[in-house]
Amino acid sequence: MPGEYTRLRTSATSSDITVWSASLSAIVVSTLPLSGSRPTPPPPAPLDVTVPTSALQAALKALRGDDVTITHTPTTLKLTTPHSNAEICIVGSVVNYIPITDELWRDVDGDELAQGLRSVEAAIATSDVNNAGVRFCPEGVIATDTCRLHWWRWDGGGEAALVPTLLGTIHPDTAAIVLSALARQGGKTTKGRGKKAAPEQPRTRYATGQRFIVIDTPTSRVYCRRLPEPWAPWERIAKREAVDAVVFTLSTKPLLDALRSIPADFVALSSDGGDGGLRIDYATPTGRGQLVVDASMLTLLPIRHRVRYLVDALACCGDEVTMTVSASAATRIESGRFVACVMYAVGG
Repeated sequence: MPGEYTRLRTSATSSDITVWSASLSAIVVSTLPLSGSRPTPPPPAPLDVTVPTSALQAALKALRGDDVTITHTPTTLKLTTPHSNAEICIVGSVVNYIPITDELWRDVDGDELAQGLRSVEAAIATSDVNNAGVRFCPEGVIATDTCRLHWWRWDGGGEAALVPTLLGTIHPDTAAIVLSALARQGGKTTKGRGKKAAPEQPRTRYATGQRFIVIDTPTSRVYCRRLPEPWAPWERIAKREAVDAVVFTLSTKPLLDALRSIPADFVALSSDGGDGGLRIDYATPTGRGQLVVDASMLTLLPIRHRVRYLVDALACCGDEVTMTVSASAATRIESGRFVACVMYAVGG
């Protein structure tokens, strides 16, 4: 429950409870079964109350037992187990239902969407600036904190071909909420005539409106509040070609392991004069160090980078990575459909 307020709703004709959780950046709607160790019939009177999320979480944590009976008065929500109980003050109706018409929904590959969000997560800007949040556009998912940019490019075929209609920027906090919803999506089974039940991929949909981008999974629906336009001109960084660039391809793991072993915040990347590998120089308060990683490359003068930015980018790459390093543009790290652009660091 990520929001400041939570709305609980049941009906006399359903054995489920619908939970809305709302914050300034998102509304999450989940449907849960009213079941426990013993059958729990729908309440005789429909429930529709809103309470502070923090109070609800504290009450549920303090209760003893798995089965919780929910009742309410006009001013109080009551939670009862055989050995404990809690009461929470009801607030006004601050979490409203936002209907989505059928023609707005588009199917999307949930795994593809999750992969895109995971790939850009490290570069999401959290401050209130023009480039804050996560950008969806016809070319993929992008995030940038001005020091680095991560870009996951959509697959050109299958369900993901519909993703180009997903357009807008969501709040920095919302990416983790969507990822959590996608991780909880459950599988389904379908039966053909005379055939055994076969697993079916869970259906994930999205809808884009003026105020929200909505991600709908089999278990929950996330209303992601859209940030104002325009967003940062990310193409200037991601698609810039420098005339002095040095391009080389190498194995990801040796480079990633080398960078993770370095006890320093910054490194200088250059070409090794002996074997033509990638040379990594670093300095600590007590001395200096140097590592060389196998790479086939031309002469490269030392260019300084923050270690964490390189590690975050390489952690999203496959077995091989292509690096484009330049003194006049961001270092480009590319593997499959993932691209990262890491700005060089100024300093000694």
